[in-house]
Formats: sequence, structure tokens, C-alpha cells
Amino acid sequence: MRLQVTPRTIDAWMSKGLVPFRKIGRTVRFDWGEVSAHFASQQRRAQSPTSAALPGPGIAAMLRERAKTIRSAESGRVNISSADRSA
Repeated sequence: MRLQVTPRTIDAWMSKGLVPFRKIGRTVRFDWGEVSAHFASQQRRAQSPTSAALPGPGIAAMLRERAKTIRSAESGRVNISSADRSA
């Protein structure tokens, strides 16, 4: 078994047209060269880190920046409840 998948998976691939095959009467035939070439042509190539665009700051960095802005805004305020306690 070259692909190491179940016959049920092969049946699903055949019905979706994901694997090339020939049906002769009730017999299904696969040409391994065609199947292997088909999978090679459908396979996505991973981009190398140097050619891929660098990711942006991301949500975590944006949240940290927002929290820093809120903290700095709150540090300028007087906490009324703590001012009332000291009086």
C-alpha cells in the first residue's frame, strides 16, 4: 500500500475527482505514475522564511500597546475612592 490510506478514502477521492483512475467494467485501475504526478502537481510548496512576507505586530503586540496606553491614562487620574478614605 503506497499511500497508506483506507479504501474508503480512495473511494472518496475518486468520487471527488482528486485521484486519476480508469474503470474497466467493475474493476478500477490506477497508473502509479499518473497518481504520483497528479499529487506532485497538486502539492503546495511551503515558502521559505526569507521569501515570505514578515508578519505584522500581531494581536498580542497591539493589545500590549493598548494596555500601556490605558495604564498611562489611568495613572494621571486621581482615584476618588482612595482620596475619600484619606480625608
